[in-house]
Amino acid sequence: MKIHVKQGRLSQEPSEIALMGHFEDEKELCETARGLDKTLTGQIKNLLKSGEFTGKHLQISLIHARSRSPVKRILMLGLGKRKDCTPEKVR
Repeated sequence: MKIHVKQGRLSQEPSEIALMGHFEDEKELCETARGLDKTLTGQIKNLLKSGEFTGKHLQISLIHARSRSPVKRILMLGLGKRKDCTPEKVR
């Protein structure tokens, strides 16, 4: 397995899967997530709005992007509460 870490617009980088972290109970998406969500016609925002994904620590949800995005799948990872998030918890 090859893992590449890049900086740029996630909505424009072709990849098999992208990992996107989200803090618990945060209603707004970060700029990167908003761009990707726009490409996915609101799939991320709908996932949060439905309550199916809340961002609790280590919660995961897989979104299949189909043909709308150069990213085939997005793995959402719950980071827990922002104030409690540490590098050790993310590892």
